[in-house]
This record gives sequence, C-alpha cells and structure tokens, in this order.
Amino acid sequence: PFDPTNTYSLPYTRGVTGIGYRKDKIAGPIGSWADLWDARWRGRIVMLDDMREVFGAALKLLGYSLNSTDPEQLRQARDLLRRQKPLVRAYDSANFDQLLLSGEAWIAQAWDGQIIKARRENPNIEFVIPREGTTLIVDNLCIPRSAERPDLAHDFINFLLDPAVAAENMNDIMYLMPNRSAWPRLRPELQRHPIFSIPPEILRRSEYLQDLGPTTVLYDRYWTEVKLAR
Repeated sequence: PFDPTNTYSLPYTRGVTGIGYRKDKIAGPIGSWADLWDARWRGRIVMLDDMREVFGAALKLLGYSLNSTDPEQLRQARDLLRRQKPLVRAYDSANFDQLLLSGEAWIAQAWDGQIIKARRENPNIEFVIPREGTTLIVDNLCIPRSAERPDLAHDFINFLLDPAVAAENMNDIMYLMPNRSAWPRLRPELQRHPIFSIPPEILRRSEYLQDLGPTTVLYDRYWTEVKLAR
C-alpha cells in the first residue's frame, strides 16, 4: 500500500479481486485463476483492463508474487497471457458485471462489490476468491497539502465515517468499510460478504499491490504486447 501505516490517510473501503461467473452457464466448481484460461469458455471470458490485476492473476497462477520484479517470471506471465488472449472476449474494468448480467460473458476477473451488486439482479451470478491467492484492496481518504479548506475536508471525512452514513454507503456500493459500528446495519448479502470468510490459507497467499519502481517499464511493455497479440 502507498501508506501502509495510515500516517497520511485512513481506510475508506476495502475489497478483493476474484472471479465472477454465471453458475447457470458454467457447470462444475470454479475456484482457480486457471478457470480464466479454460478453452471451454472461449469468447465468454472477460479480464479487467488493468495491467497489475491481469499480470497479478497470471503470476499467482504460476505460483509467484503478484508484485514480482523478476524478469523471467514476468516473461512467463506475459506468455501465459498471450496464450489466453484468443479466449478473451474483452478487457473491461467498468462493465464486467453488466457483461455477466447480459450473458455476453460467463466468467470474469472481477472486483467483489460490483459482483455482489449484480447478484441482486441475477442470483445465478457467483463470486469466488481463487485458491492461489489474489489482490487485497484498500481505498484510502486523504487531504492534499494544498487543500484550500482542510476543515471542510475533515468534516466530509467524518461524515463518511459516521456509522449510519457508512452503512447506507456500503449498502449502495456493496464494498465494505472498516467500520465495525456500521456492520450491524448492513444488508444480509453484505453480512455474508466473501471478505468475512476468506480461508486462512488463501489469505496468506494474497497480497496488496506494491510500487514496482523501474520494473514498471517492463510491465508496460509486456502489457502492450499482450493487448496487441492476436
């Protein structure tokens, strides 16, 4: 995380990356990143349009850290993603939930909140956290040093953290907030949120994204190669 000790910011929402899928279209258990490479779902697979998330899935499937800076490991991940490319319908971070709802996609790399929200419309949509481990997500709130009215910014943050407001917010966006006082007010489907029940062995294999330093250039190059592959 960019502020691991919360010295300059505080947690707003948290989430996890996983797999959303249509259980009425896909028979059999889903639980591995390898399921996004299954040729049976050719043309029905959606990946996030997010370099770190897509490479993270490939690296985890290969048994590596999703923060790897090892050139050989990154080359292997690139090759794995290039082999997957003909199976992928789209790279889409904004509409993967809608593609599942419409039936255009049957399985997608996905963020939890959007899938839980989509499940309200279609209970055939499920969300799983891959057993190889995944990306742990925390979105933080901070006040820029150049803020003209830091007092108003503090008031707004305090408003968001009020338990009643936080609960209403969570019940709408379907992403959890680290606000225990708000949890009793959550919708039942949020009280059964996957984050509450991540198996310890999967949690141990999961990571927060870290800054890659100069290796970002190599990621960018390989990501371009994947996107341009046929």
